[in-house]
Amino acid sequence: MKISIKLIFLFFLLKSIVCNSDEYTKDIMQSSFITFNEKNYNKITFQNEIENTEISKKLLFIYTPGSLNDDRMDGICSTYNEFAYLSEIFYKLKNNFDYYFYLNCTNNIQGDMKIPNASNFPFPYQGISKHEKIRKSLKNLIDKFKNNGFKTENIFLIGHSCGAWHSLYLVSQNKDLVNSIIAFSPSCYGPRYLYFQRRGFLKHRKQDIKKISNSLSIPSLIFISPDDIRENHMTLKWLKKIKGVKIIKTIKKKNKEYYFENNLCVFHADENIKEFSILDGHNLHFSKCFNKYNDDIYNFIKLRVG
Repeated sequence: MKISIKLIFLFFLLKSIVCNSDEYTKDIMQSSFITFNEKNYNKITFQNEIENTEISKKLLFIYTPGSLNDDRMDGICSTYNEFAYLSEIFYKLKNNFDYYFYLNCTNNIQGDMKIPNASNFPFPYQGISKHEKIRKSLKNLIDKFKNNGFKTENIFLIGHSCGAWHSLYLVSQNKDLVNSIIAFSPSCYGPRYLYFQRRGFLKHRKQDIKKISNSLSIPSLIFISPDDIRENHMTLKWLKKIKGVKIIKTIKKKNKEYYFENNLCVFHADENIKEFSILDGHNLHFSKCFNKYNDDIYNFIKLRVG
């Protein structure tokens, strides 16, 4: 007899939706489970509940996207093309692993002070900031998944930008919270050329780094671009000292753009819209060029599960 696991804590009602080929850049506004039906991300399916009789044996991947680095709510959660680099690897995973993939949207969260500009971010903060609320929300989400039957050793956190940074922070402060992390371009304090304007904001960054660095172990696979204008392999070199961290430095620019096997790395857009080349390594994973690292991701998951 199948048991329908209706995760009532998802506070949304979302019917099953299939992404068609003309919706590559369509906005995603709400959290949902995602199914990768084919290698191509134009066939991903969204649904709000899952059914399974052996939930304790399933893997669970929780993906937290990036967010604005100030205190305001984000306009959207994500876009379909954010999964261009994940579709092929997670379709492949279906051959060997039984899993669920959950998109954790944080776009409806804002800080108590609602500060519109990171340059005015105070230290200490009065109340609870947006980023602190996102971390608490992610921790609560993990706990609720566990209460519904998922095992700690079967839960993986995946994140991009602020989503990656918060995942690393959360695991550093909560031993044995999840199996491990896959982080893409961890960053949460904006471009480095604005640091001189954000002294209060940077004190929060410094505090985060100190707390994360004090962790005894963070099992993780972290992708860092040497050309990222936010955090690069130099500003994040302190991560190398933490046990369990594996860092992969992604491809460098060539003539101000990115190429893989002589192919230009571009944002995947609608069929009738020009595909713009990627100029910032922070977003390299939005391109299928990131398939270069599929084996690294697959082998990391296989090793951690095994």
